[in-house]
Amino acid sequence: MYSIQEVNKALFGGILKIEIVPVEGIDSMPEIVDSTLDEFLIILKSGYSWTDIPILDNSATYEEEEIESSNGISYSKRLSSFLPHDLQVNRNTLQSLKYKDLVVKYKDRSGSSMLIGTIEEPVQLAISFRVGELGGQLGYPLQLRGQHTIPALFLTTPALPQFSINELGQLIYQGDLEESFALNSDGEITVTGAQEGRYSLDSRGRIVFA
Repeated sequence: MYSIQEVNKALFGGILKIEIVPVEGIDSMPEIVDSTLDEFLIILKSGYSWTDIPILDNSATYEEEEIESSNGISYSKRLSSFLPHDLQVNRNTLQSLKYKDLVVKYKDRSGSSMLIGTIEEPVQLAISFRVGELGGQLGYPLQLRGQHTIPALFLTTPALPQFSINELGQLIYQGDLEESFALNSDGEITVTGAQEGRYSLDSRGRIVFA
């Protein structure tokens, strides 16, 4: 039995956020299940983190072409974006990343988070530089490319933890995460567990997992 679902919401193209990490910085990745992968279970090695790629508004696109050959089906993937301005630190970073195998995740305007590449099938970065006419573009056209045996993967995340304070002033946590949460003597939330370094509080006091 096959079905194609209709999505009853406004259709917005475009990519909002791109993040990359070298394959060498990934400690482990979870099993792929029905074209999805649990983002919380992508474990990075100490000293590594996802690097955000600033992009010019409305400049980022993703294309994936299915190719059938005598060797079977493969997927040619290309994520294109434009990094504005020309900073020496950005130039140095791009040059170093150009020679590394990478894994990429992006979030589009519909709310979907996708993963391009795995440890076994990474992507590579191609860069160029452009100075346009007055009022034109200044910066780096970027392409992240790869040819893989599987399409891009949907990233899933568990429900965010729910917290409350009981009548004794104790922190109550409800959720399925492996980490432990508590209040210290200064009234700050502390996290202990395998991924404790990925939790922080934003300027509004909300818990952020990155």
